[in-house]
Amino acid sequence: MTTPAEDQQMAAFVAWAVKKYGQHAYRHTSATSGEWAAWRAGQLAERERCAAVCDTIARQYKDDSHGHAAERAANAIRLDQP
Repeated sequence: MTTPAEDQQMAAFVAWAVKKYGQHAYRHTSATSGEWAAWRAGQLAERERCAAVCDTIARQYKDDSHGHAAERAANAIRLDQP
């Protein structure tokens, strides 16, 4: 069972594969190709990079109410939430 966010990510991946590989996209989107796993790993790494920026901002404003917003943003990014 997948979440709506995972469904959106898979749809984006398939759209990318179709654009890149055309009629042979099915070879790159199968469960055994490994490309979906690489795509997900790249997304996770990018989310962590973005969350780390929010963590840095939160530390800079730790005594200010704005720091809490950055901390919440970092947590939401890590959880892949809007």
